[in-house]
Amino acid sequence: MALLAFLFGVVVVASLVTTAMIGLDILPASPVVMAIVFGAHAVFGVFFFKGYSDYRALHRLLMEGRGELYDLAIAHRIKPSRFREFRSHYALRRLQGLALTGQPLQAIEVAQQQEELLLANHRQRLDVAAALIDVNLQLDTREWARRLLDEAEELPGAQGHLGLQAARGRYAFQAGDLSTAERLLEGARRDGQFPLSQLMKARNLCWIGQLRLRQGDTVAAARELSQAVKMAPDSYWGRRARRALAQVS
Repeated sequence: MALLAFLFGVVVVASLVTTAMIGLDILPASPVVMAIVFGAHAVFGVFFFKGYSDYRALHRLLMEGRGELYDLAIAHRIKPSRFREFRSHYALRRLQGLALTGQPLQAIEVAQQQEELLLANHRQRLDVAAALIDVNLQLDTREWARRLLDEAEELPGAQGHLGLQAARGRYAFQAGDLSTAERLLEGARRDGQFPLSQLMKARNLCWIGQLRLRQGDTVAAARELSQAVKMAPDSYWGRRARRALAQVS
């Protein structure tokens, strides 16, 4: 959303410049000028908050566990967008949403169809790698997950990317390296990107809970899984955590 941030910054700067010009009497503080200034601010505010509300409502579908509807809705956001940056952002969110709702085959299909949009910059490449490692682990294709990990670790910023760290931890867990998995997953507790933060954190808590179960610590497992349920109760990962909790008790 670099373009949106840039446009927002331009509007804020324009607003500050206009206010300064009125304060310095470069622009007269007449009723007509003030009406134009406040009118422009009101129009911008309406459009901004409408866009924000629509964006939140779209991603709320993931929190409600409605992944198929989310995929349909966000796919329609990608095609008509005039700006490549917007299409790229929505393509990434589509991939992440499919991964977070347990639809790995659809996620891989999206990655293949929209590869050009998804690989826009280094940060986005890391986000894409983390999501694709997750879906390959869901499909139990660990060899592909390992290749993606090796490729991602060559990218700038890989060591500080919490999503990639969580994916490494999950890979280590499935490979049976529980000590490495514990270190990486504990370090990735803060992983999360607006507006997917709660869902990503719930997933990571569920992963940590599964790790504690494998270690035989049912008390710690129940604590982590309960937090996952509380954080995103109706989501795919909230439901998975609830099922795992039933097994613990």
